[in-house]
Amino acid sequence: ELTPAELQAYVDELRELPWWERNFPGVLRVETHVLPPARATSTGWFREGDHVGWIELAPRHLCERLVLHEVAHVLAAARYGDRAHDPWFARVYLELVGVRLGSEVRAALAAAFTRHGVSVAALKPGVRLVELREEKP
Repeated sequence: ELTPAELQAYVDELRELPWWERNFPGVLRVETHVLPPARATSTGWFREGDHVGWIELAPRHLCERLVLHEVAHVLAAARYGDRAHDPWFARVYLELVGVRLGSEVRAALAAAFTRHGVSVAALKPGVRLVELREEKP
């Protein structure tokens, strides 16, 4: 679990990934905000005018997977348009999880998507969106 103080640093670190720069160069920054404790939902969106994403997280959502979920909303909206949980969002979330958390976590998420009928956008042949991080022994 991340603390509110760690949240912005974590998202800034994501922005420095070569994968991000290659696939989402138009997203210059993602601003993070922790909502009051009474709020139970989190959200993420992209402000096209200034090329900045914005995520707001409920305090109980300060875990890595939910942060990645909201960042994926920002990235999918920036590249594919704002379509909430459509197949392009699912693709971006799946690839971001692979880049950040590794191939095993990515595979588990892909299996969960399949079990629950979540559609994931297919990439054109020869296009590689994911760059999995090196696995550590």
